[in-house]
Amino acid sequence: MNKINVYPSLLGCDLANVEREIRRCEEADVDGLHYDVMDGNFVYEISFGEPLYRRIRQITELPVDVHLMTVNPLRYIEAYEGANSITAHIEALIPGIDMMNLAHDDECSDIITERMSDKINRTTDVFFNAVRAVGAKTGIAISPNTPAYILKTLCETNRADIVLVMTVEPGKGAQQYINTMTHKIMNISACAANARRILKHDIQVCVDGGINSTTAGKVCEVGATGIVAGSFLFGSADMSKAVKVLRGKPAA
Repeated sequence: MNKINVYPSLLGCDLANVEREIRRCEEADVDGLHYDVMDGNFVYEISFGEPLYRRIRQITELPVDVHLMTVNPLRYIEAYEGANSITAHIEALIPGIDMMNLAHDDECSDIITERMSDKINRTTDVFFNAVRAVGAKTGIAISPNTPAYILKTLCETNRADIVLVMTVEPGKGAQQYINTMTHKIMNISACAANARRILKHDIQVCVDGGINSTTAGKVCEVGATGIVAGSFLFGSADMSKAVKVLRGKPAA
């Protein structure tokens, strides 16, 4: 099994003691921090913004992965210059794509993907080019209601560096893992594996939502290479042990 990268979601930390929580992450040997930006429009909640991000960049050398849960993600990119990666939702880049009643039947996927691939590629390229211009890796997130094959063309054409599979509805922490997302992770991981084999491009498949000691093994077994976790990590008495659990290693 490949190394599983672990990213604590700051949405789940003690917000009255953010710096202390980041020190816990450093001591636990995590791979980076997951920073959720919510605008109150794409999702109901409002979370972090640029001022806190800038302060975090001053107090830690841990990589920061910015997850934009916003409408018009392009307007936020320059504000998060210096991030390791910047991820936007396909549903924000192509509004309504999750409401198009797209077939979830794999037999229909090639027909629909071919029909929509040009629009998907054109739209995401604008975002990806802007992200690369600030020196960050490109990420695309997909919400539970959007079929996995919508991202097939992005994997097969070497466009995205990270695919973030939401395994809960975006916008709130401490939700339960949606079991039907396991099949979606498997399908996206297969596309990523093809990209690694054919294009020699390493696409990281991350999962975000409801990940704990029970669900981590499930998502890694079907191909996930990165885990975002909030409540499980920050709620643990020993974060180092919790990180090892997510990586599938003995916690002792």
